Amino acid sequence: MHPSGDEIVLCVEGAIELIQDVDGKTVSTALHSGQWAINTAGTWHTADVPPDSTASCVFITCGLGTQHRAR
Repeated sequence: MHPSGDEIVLCVEGAIELIQDVDGKTVSTALHSGQWAINTAGTWHTADVPPDSTASCVFITCGLGTQHRAR
């Protein structure tokens, strides 16, 4: 979770499942090559790559104050 700014998630190759905790609910979004999404500041999130797959993504965010929690 990045409290100091939004994060741009750009999938450049393969596919990922972006998983966000929005108001206590899990929201999953599939991103394929060329697609992007935004993790708004303060949104807990993670991402999964499908089994037997690979993916390359670019994550751009302000890292100041970044927090982690167990999945």
